[in-house]
Amino acid sequence: MNTPSHIIFHIGIRKYLEWKNIFIPKSFVFGALAPDIWLYLCVLLYIPISKFILWNSTEYTFRHMFDELYFEHPIWIFAYNILHAPLTLVLFLWAVYLLQNYLGKHYKILQWFILGCMLHSALDIPLHHNDGPRIFYPFSDYRFMSPVSYWDTNYYANYIIPLELWWCLLIIIYLLYKKYKT
Repeated sequence: MNTPSHIIFHIGIRKYLEWKNIFIPKSFVFGALAPDIWLYLCVLLYIPISKFILWNSTEYTFRHMFDELYFEHPIWIFAYNILHAPLTLVLFLWAVYLLQNYLGKHYKILQWFILGCMLHSALDIPLHHNDGPRIFYPFSDYRFMSPVSYWDTNYYANYIIPLELWWCLLIIIYLLYKKYKT
C-alpha cells in the first residue's frame, strides 16, 4: 500500500474507536508512517548523491535504488525492514512489555506505535509480490511472495490501485460525515 493510504486507514480506525469511547494514542497513526520513513530517508539521501556527485541519469538512479540497493545493500535492507518485519516488531513489542515499569506513561504510547507498525506491515505483506518485508529479519531473508502487488501491473496492480483509492475515499467520506454529523 502507499504510505498515505496507510495513514488514512490508521486514522479511520483510531477515530472509529474514539467514537466508541476507546482511546488509542496518536502514536498508532505515526506507526502507519514510521515503517516507510527510513526507506524515504535513504531515497532522499541517495538521489542527490547519484545525480550531482556520481552524475547518473534519473532512470539509472531509480533503477539502481529499487532494483539493487533495496534488495542488496545492508543499510537499505535495515532501513526497510526494521519497522516492517513481523519478527522485529514482535521483539520490539515484547521488549516494551518487559520494560513497561521503567517506561511509565510512555509504555502505552510505544505499545500503540508498534501495533500501528504491525498493522502497516500486515497490510503490506499481501500487497507486495517480491519486494515486501523480510518476515524473519534479521535472521532470514525470507519474503512472502504474494500473487498481487499494489504497484506492479504485472501482478494485478491495475485492480489494486483503484480499490485502494476507493477504500481511502470511503474512509475520508465516513470521517467527514461523522465529524459534521455530530
